[in-house]
Amino acid sequence: MRQSCPEEHFEIAVVALLLQNTTIARTTQMTSNLLTHHGQLVNFGSITLRAWFTPAELAHVSAETLRQQDRLGYRAKTLPHFADLLRDHSAEELQATDELVETFQ
Repeated sequence: MRQSCPEEHFEIAVVALLLQNTTIARTTQMTSNLLTHHGQLVNFGSITLRAWFTPAELAHVSAETLRQQDRLGYRAKTLPHFADLLRDHSAEELQATDELVETFQ
């Protein structure tokens, strides 16, 4: 379950990272692991879902935890960087810059 619109930059970055060089089944497994370990439980009557995590919720998770517990492999070192960047900078700020690499290096 998403807490935001489908165009949320962090969600797109996570999905793009998880889809790299793997099968859909493996991407589904990694996504499920992330939601199980980091998604918040939300109840609607008798239905319980897990909400997609925010950059702030994931920024404190170590790469080693993401590698071992969530089984992200080489992707584990990149995900905390996405979380930090998108926690600390608004979508408007990211869209306003023409030189994204130079601005945030």
